[in-house]
Amino acid sequence: MQYKKKKKRQDVDESKKSEDIFVEDDNFNEKMHLNEVFKESEGRYKFPINNSKVPMNIFSEDMKILDVNKRLIQLSGYSKKELLSMKLKDIYPESAEILSEGIKKIIEAKKFPIFEVNLHTKKGKIIPVEIVVTELKNYGPKSVFQGTVRDSDALIQIEKALTDIEKSFKTLVETSFDIILLFDRDCRTLYVNPTIEKLSGIPPEDFIGKKFVQLGLSDDLVNLYKETVYKVFETKTDDRVELKLPKGIWIDAFLVPEFDEKGDVKFVIITARDITERKHAEERLRESENKYRGLVNSCVDAVISVDMQMRITMWNPAAERLFGYNEKEILGKSLMTIVPKSYKKEKEKEKGFDEYRKTGASIVIEKTVELEGLRKDGMKIPIELSISSTRVGENENPTAIIRDITERKKMEETLKHSEKYQRTIFSSVHTGIIVVDEKTHEILDVNQVAADLIGVSKEKIMGNICHRYICPADEGKCPISDLDQVVDNSERVLLDVKGNKIPILKTVIPIKLVGRECLLESFIDMTERKKMENALKHSEESFRALSDDSIDLIMRHDREHRHLYVNPIVEKFIGILPEDFIGKTLKEMGFPKDLVKLWEKAIDKVFKTKKNNHIEFELPKGIWIDALLVPEFDEKGDVKIVLTSARDITERKKMETALSWEVSINNALAKLSRNLLSQASIDDISYLVLEHAKDLTCSQYGFVGYINPKTGYLMVPTLKRDFRKELKKKNKKTVFKKFKGLWGCVLNNKESIFTNDPAWDPRSTGTPEDHIAINNFVSAPAMIEDKLVGQIALANADHDYTKKDLDLVERLADLYAIAINRELLEEKIRGSEEKHRKIVEKFLETVSED
Repeated sequence: MQYKKKKKRQDVDESKKSEDIFVEDDNFNEKMHLNEVFKESEGRYKFPINNSKVPMNIFSEDMKILDVNKRLIQLSGYSKKELLSMKLKDIYPESAEILSEGIKKIIEAKKFPIFEVNLHTKKGKIIPVEIVVTELKNYGPKSVFQGTVRDSDALIQIEKALTDIEKSFKTLVETSFDIILLFDRDCRTLYVNPTIEKLSGIPPEDFIGKKFVQLGLSDDLVNLYKETVYKVFETKTDDRVELKLPKGIWIDAFLVPEFDEKGDVKFVIITARDITERKHAEERLRESENKYRGLVNSCVDAVISVDMQMRITMWNPAAERLFGYNEKEILGKSLMTIVPKSYKKEKEKEKGFDEYRKTGASIVIEKTVELEGLRKDGMKIPIELSISSTRVGENENPTAIIRDITERKKMEETLKHSEKYQRTIFSSVHTGIIVVDEKTHEILDVNQVAADLIGVSKEKIMGNICHRYICPADEGKCPISDLDQVVDNSERVLLDVKGNKIPILKTVIPIKLVGRECLLESFIDMTERKKMENALKHSEESFRALSDDSIDLIMRHDREHRHLYVNPIVEKFIGILPEDFIGKTLKEMGFPKDLVKLWEKAIDKVFKTKKNNHIEFELPKGIWIDALLVPEFDEKGDVKIVLTSARDITERKKMETALSWEVSINNALAKLSRNLLSQASIDDISYLVLEHAKDLTCSQYGFVGYINPKTGYLMVPTLKRDFRKELKKKNKKTVFKKFKGLWGCVLNNKESIFTNDPAWDPRSTGTPEDHIAINNFVSAPAMIEDKLVGQIALANADHDYTKKDLDLVERLADLYAIAINRELLEEKIRGSEEKHRKIVEKFLETVSED
């Protein structure tokens, strides 16, 4: 450090000043000699001392103040004359003995100690300071010392801030659900949080300074832990290990190295989590799998599992006996390996497997079917196949139980031959059977079902004439033999023993039994059916009444997607009268193609699968509909009509969208918070915040800036990368001294704003000619309590800004303010350290020059 030389002045009063300093000396000659020495030394030291911004003084071994600079005069409040008449004990009363002892040590050990003392000002104020004491050479025959005074308030504030940060970090660590430990190279525990006691039963203080071997843990566990810790020290990389503690507790440990200034691993941080429940669940799963495998292997029927591509994944011993393939040969091969080629070509049968492979659903699932299997030796065998499916996560796992039914098929064939006569009679049977002589109308035979319906035994019925007994027709007016009517599935009446009329569905077939012309009458009781028809009619009327008054949209469609019924609420949904739908499809009514395609596909699926179908879709005007499509069956079990019940779920969709948005915003803010902690400068922080703000609000432009704490100007580093790219003029400024327009209104009033019509906003001052056009605008100030520290501003989103966007920007501004505050504090700490470094360098250079 170089100082400009000051011209020597001839001042006749210098000797007088020197004489005042040594007024207490007894020997005049000695005094004059000292004056000469002091005058020579004074010229060397006076200039740098007087012009130093650091308070300094010069004092003798007996603590008398010999000289002071302007800064110490300002700090103490005393005049120079007053200070030169005092000793150090007068301004440092509590520290006189400390300073005296320290000076002795300087003389003996030649060290430069630092003393923490309290300076008492003239007004009685006490200022905590540090004094760096050095011995001055060539100042005179006696020892003379220089004291450099440093105000320690700033250091105290920094230490306090660091202490607060350490306290917050410690609170976070000690309340964590995870175990957190620190180890040195000797595997000694330097720190462990209280969570350790919950898992190990050992208080955290018992770990400090100890190795795991000293805690009574098993040798295997200790060795594993040591190896893992040493590995992190050697490789300087993260590691992970699972450990089993005493009492059966399992933990998942993540080891991270902490480096010193040289880049060496100083210690290892371990974060461990209790995974005992997970381990127990895995063990139960293994036990369940072993138990299941044991049951499958002991099963007498073949058990086969396949994946979604119909590849065989399980093959039990019974399957090996049945088909001749061992497990090693068959695993991974297609299920079609055990299906004959002739079966593969039958499209209707193969369709079941294709449908399952594509959709996970099939007509063969949860059903038992009979088909042919193909053995390894080429022999075809009849089998009975039962397929069930279980879902594990995202995957379906079909399992088939296969039984050889060769013997059963032989028995069924034999039974068919023995029952040929019975099958001829009962092949036309619906329910009750009565055999009547065509000429005499005598009842020759009756089955049990018919007897039960009539209400008497077969024996009492046979031999009677059918007229007026079981048939209401009079003698000579038989509908069949006398009137030549054809009775085929006709609704007739049967008389029971009490004369009650029973509605029946009747079929009469002429047959010849042992050369005798007879009538075979078969019929079913329609009593319940008639009741059901009446109930159905009543239900239909009730349904129409309910549906007409329902708040849900109810519709019925045929196979051609035509509307058969639409309740009145449809007019409220989409503004079209219900009668305008009848007999028409959505396509014919001009609905959007995508909606028509979705709707027709949903109806076709119900007709095809005979199962309910559930869909959600959006109508014109932003109305969301939740629709349940249900099949209505005819007598044959085929789907006749699809009934649809639909409900307006627009509000629910809005809530779901809002919730999804909030979750995504919270995730983005959490990610941003983590990233802000790792940024190196306020500029980098500003860029990061701007990118997140633009992405989350879908904004095209924006800027993020901070307030310079010294000048109060707005510093906008982000204009260098983002906003300026679109400006027509180059070299636009990034520092703003005055705040104006919409963005200036935010800073001046410390209030957030948003507008979707900036040109007509009264707060706007217009857009400069060389500026991009602003279509919409949102901005929020970054505040620390009531102090303005920065601003986030965005423009030209692809949508109108809303209160939701403003809330998001305000949340980002809060994070930005915290990041700025942290960075400014760290910058202040760095500045303080640099200031002290320069003071020491200056002092050392001064000493070196001397």
